[in-house]
Amino acid sequence: MPTPGPTWSTLGTVAHERTSPELLDTGIEASAEGAIVKVVGTDQSGPAPFTAKLEKGKRYNVRVSARGYAVSELDVKGGDPKQTAMLMAKPCAIAITTDPSGATISVDGDATGHNTPFEVLITTPAGKTSVRIVLRKPGFRPITRTIDLAKFTEEDTRMAFKLDEKMSLSPASTQPVGDTRMGKPAPSAGSGSAEPDPEFNKRP
Repeated sequence: MPTPGPTWSTLGTVAHERTSPELLDTGIEASAEGAIVKVVGTDQSGPAPFTAKLEKGKRYNVRVSARGYAVSELDVKGGDPKQTAMLMAKPCAIAITTDPSGATISVDGDATGHNTPFEVLITTPAGKTSVRIVLRKPGFRPITRTIDLAKFTEEDTRMAFKLDEKMSLSPASTQPVGDTRMGKPAPSAGSGSAEPDPEFNKRP
């Protein structure tokens, strides 16, 4: 009895199996915490470190993003060794105004050389979570503010924050003029006792 040949259904299954692409695990990491990995043109995305299933040898564009950092793009092929996206922190812009104006601005203990109103640009190192601003103006109380970086508004190329402060006058000095060692002002030069000399009227 002749052996029956393959049916069309069987041939279709074999052809499909032969043409199915080989998918390989491909790892993507990021230099910043909280980064999100997205394989462009697919539905694959997730927090870094991320393992994508990519077709062997095929090129993919991968976008890695994190709050406070510029987006990084990688050219990845399925099956490549693990890659790490190096994210660059966006500069932080702090628009500072005071009433009255003219207060000197210090950032994290360093003088900026600028007075209010002014927009200060700073780059925050990895791991930093806040920035300290000190405002000073003669005759007014200094103002110190610690700003949480999480409160900055994210824009395309930078992080932005507005600081508007009203300065208070310093209390006037109330220390009396003269010798106050005993809590009493020193007598004026040339002054004497107002009491009469008892021997004055006995003089001839």
